[in-house]
Amino acid sequence: MKLTQIAPIILPIGLLFNACATTPKADSEGKDKEKKEHVLQGQPQPDVWFQGRPEQAFAQAKADNKLLFVYWGAAWCPPCNELKSEVFSKPRFAELMKNFIPVYLDGDTDQAQVWGERLSASGYPTVLVLTPDGRELYRLSTSLNEDEFHAAVQPVLKNNQNFAEAFSRLENRDAKDDDWKVLAYTSWDQLPEGRYTVDRLVNAAKRAADKCPATMPKEKAIFAANLLNLAALNKDNKESANSLADIKMEAKRYLDAIFASKESVQGARGFINYNAKQTAVFLYGKPAGKGYEDLKKRWLKAAGDIAANPANSVDTRLAAWNPAIEFHKLEAPNGPVPAKLKADVQAAATQADKNAGTAFERHAVISSAAYMLRQVGDFSGARQLLETEAAKTDTPWYYYSSLASLEQELKNEKAAQTWAAKARESVVGRASKIQWITSDIVLNAKIKNADQKAYMLNLTREYYDVATSLNDGFSGRNWARAKKVSESLKDWQKDPAFTALFSSYEAKCSGLEKESQKNCQQHFAGLKN
Repeated sequence: MKLTQIAPIILPIGLLFNACATTPKADSEGKDKEKKEHVLQGQPQPDVWFQGRPEQAFAQAKADNKLLFVYWGAAWCPPCNELKSEVFSKPRFAELMKNFIPVYLDGDTDQAQVWGERLSASGYPTVLVLTPDGRELYRLSTSLNEDEFHAAVQPVLKNNQNFAEAFSRLENRDAKDDDWKVLAYTSWDQLPEGRYTVDRLVNAAKRAADKCPATMPKEKAIFAANLLNLAALNKDNKESANSLADIKMEAKRYLDAIFASKESVQGARGFINYNAKQTAVFLYGKPAGKGYEDLKKRWLKAAGDIAANPANSVDTRLAAWNPAIEFHKLEAPNGPVPAKLKADVQAAATQADKNAGTAFERHAVISSAAYMLRQVGDFSGARQLLETEAAKTDTPWYYYSSLASLEQELKNEKAAQTWAAKARESVVGRASKIQWITSDIVLNAKIKNADQKAYMLNLTREYYDVATSLNDGFSGRNWARAKKVSESLKDWQKDPAFTALFSSYEAKCSGLEKESQKNCQQHFAGLKN
């Protein structure tokens, strides 16, 4: 395969400014609200962040000749809150941000979804380092602790390093010392798909895992974990069949890099916590044989080290119990959960609830604890944990949605509907409203009874009321929700009451910003087919 240098990602900033331009009325309203919006729900250390709109931040970066540090997330999002707890709320973060123009882009603020689309940011959280002219230098991993975050940022600050150039040097077998940190601490799963194909990423991850110096065990473990994760996710990809076969043959070497020491285990902790089952299936197919048993033994020991490490966050220590659950489900998918495993997970969830003292920690941990209780069959414990948290949190809708999911799993249809409705009615925030109305539509579209038509009609009307009232109602994550709504309404789209509803809202597409307008029109056109 001929190797080519990756062109730096240039964002069309001028176009972006036009897309985010507001009408005179909206601009006036924005100025009135601007000061209030500076301190956003869930924002850590508000004084650290740039006080103004994103386009103003780019202008300031150009004037000050500084890079931009851009965070894109939401107040309710668990991994966002983990990042806030472990990095953004620390004094050292405030000091580091003096070198940047730091932009806190909450996904529920005005035009945030337009910015998200232009920045190719779809998942919460996304963290970017940009030049003043919009060139993307770095898309940081969002599961870093404080020390890793600072190590990751230093090469960019000191040497103006960027991922695209480091990746190109890796492909051309010319990676330099700082490249290993830039490559290791990039969020590979958020890279633009068109530019970074599966085959290209697999080959690069393999080269990084092979060539990263042994003197950097944490980074080497991250590369090995990235490689095995990519291989497992794409095990049925015919284009990468030869590469994947080679990885399987050499798997022990990559696993050795991950499990070599406590330092390497710490580097690969996210992979260890969440990828046990998919890795075992990729390597061995069935949960049997010496290879599988050796893998399981090493994996559970590493998970134990993660759970016992007091330097890890509350959520990371709790998640270290997930591999034991995954191995059990792989070996006995329909069998009862062993009493000891259930008791261990219950104790870990109780301890996590006790240890999560800050609002950020609780947002990061509680839904995970409830989910793990569900995985070991403790539905009443999960329900109690979620109901208790919902009663005292500032984002109750997130926990109501988890309760809806729990009841849906138990086939308690009416209870699931009740919790989903409560989540929808309590949600705060522009994009979040759209997301939770969509969730309610998706849930209720699967339920068939005599009352459903009227209920679905009202839900659909509520969705379009919100989506067509926002300039970015069909942009970014909102556009992803619109696609889910289309899919959910297939059984209703020929019904006269629904077709009349669609027609009444389709006319409102013309009032949206350019990208949203195009998507809105596409959405309604699809409903006519």
